[in-house]
Parts: sequence; C-alpha cells; structure tokens
Amino acid sequence: LQQMAELQLARGRLDQAASYAQRSFELGPQVGEICQRSLRTLIVVHERAAAWEEARRARDRLAGCRVAPPERF
Repeated sequence: LQQMAELQLARGRLDQAASYAQRSFELGPQVGEICQRSLRTLIVVHERAAAWEEARRARDRLAGCRVAPPERF
C-alpha cells in the first residue's frame, strides 16, 4: 500500500496517494519505517492540497512512529 501511495504521489495523483497512504497507516504497523513513510506521504499530499490542518495532524502523529532504542547496560 505504501509503495502504491508513493507511486501515485510521484504521478501527481494526490487523491489516490492519500487513500493508499491512509490505508497503509491504518492497516500497517503503527511504529517504524512504514508508519513514518505513510505519515510523511500524507503530510506532502495535504500540503500540496493546501490542507494545512490535516498536514499538521499527520505531522503530530509522526513522533508516535519512532521506536525507542533498547536500553544498554
């Protein structure tokens, strides 16, 4: 789903890119690289569409995708 979102974004199909990225975020992992890529794609789509509030909400969720490194002893 995320690859399709990025492909549609590259082709300029913002509605389709947003749909794929949203589904990737909802159905995919909620942490890690795919989570971050999905939200970054949504941020770009919303910014290109001048949907600033939606872009801000996606940017706020981006921090939740980070995986904390394991503790070292």
